[in-house]
Amino acid sequence: MFAPGSPQQKAANEADQDKEDPVFFAKSPRSCIIDPDESYAITPGRNIDWEGELAIIIGKPAFKIAEAQAHDYVFGYSIMYDVSDRGGSGRPLTGMFPGPNWFAGKSRDKSAPFGPFILPKEFAPNPPHFHIVTKVNGVVKQDGNTMNWIWDEAHMVRYLSSILTLYPGDVISSGTPDGVGAGRKPPEFLKAGDVVTIEIDGIGTLRTPMKAAGGPATP
Repeated sequence: MFAPGSPQQKAANEADQDKEDPVFFAKSPRSCIIDPDESYAITPGRNIDWEGELAIIIGKPAFKIAEAQAHDYVFGYSIMYDVSDRGGSGRPLTGMFPGPNWFAGKSRDKSAPFGPFILPKEFAPNPPHFHIVTKVNGVVKQDGNTMNWIWDEAHMVRYLSSILTLYPGDVISSGTPDGVGAGRKPPEFLKAGDVVTIEIDGIGTLRTPMKAAGGPATP
């Protein structure tokens, strides 16, 4: 998800999943998750990006789970669109803390389109290697496979459950393939009227139209 050649991309390529922990952020299930075909409203002056991701759905309470047992706590898989606000007009981030404001960038209202189906793990590959394709207006923007995760399912479940209990229905969004708009030269962002589709083999297609804030839904 980082620009080719950037320090972040270099660090991602060199990450050792057995020695380093992943970085996570939270999206509110009540405020962020929306249905397939529901519109996302773009606020004027904001740079909204696409990120197609595999969603891992937890099936039973998990706390301090070893990597070898992680898959036992998974119920199944779906598709998540991690709507990402890359900045734009507005108040600047406080100087007290370096780095991006993950809350403002990742946790905005309706920023987690989800679906259209949940594939039980019994019908999924193990390990969960899925082909993911993200398109904007029918043009392929991301084409990747979860076999290239920086941190795989076991490491993610182990890490998260070492901090808090995961409950049935909790969703882990797994990270996105290369090809996001912010990583392109020049950067590309979404506008009202665009339609983002995310396809994962064996699960289906998640479709999210973009609309202007306060405007009518895009068909």
